[in-house]
Amino acid sequence: MSQPSFDTTHAFSVRVGSPTYWSHARLVKAASALWGRLATLRADIARELRKYDDERFGLIATNVADSAELSIADLIGDVYLAEIERDVCELRDVEDALRRIADGSYGICVECTQPIDPMRLELNPHASRCLQCQKSAESTQEPGQRPARL
Repeated sequence: MSQPSFDTTHAFSVRVGSPTYWSHARLVKAASALWGRLATLRADIARELRKYDDERFGLIATNVADSAELSIADLIGDVYLAEIERDVCELRDVEDALRRIADGSYGICVECTQPIDPMRLELNPHASRCLQCQKSAESTQEPGQRPARL
């Protein structure tokens, strides 16, 4: 998986009309938080994959599993896979946020192009939409789709 390029030693490009809140120092702070989250997510994904593989290997190694044990093992495996899927989705969001920092569009809603509330980004640095657009995206979501996250 390729990492977005990001170098804290160079000035960031900031688009005309971008929020003035995002000074170089604040962008570095946001990027630092995002890189930390990226490392945590990658470690979590690797750990969950190992747990999933270990569970599967344990089933094969014992080779005396009955249908109840297999059902429980499948359920546990599904939980591990759901955790992995959740983390991979967040990992993509974090990588996208790092790309937005690099291209100067961080802090601007991808839907309406209005500034995203800095407090929202302080709490959720990988948010790509303003709160109003996020609520709208969640309310128009088709049943069975992965929910958009605040």
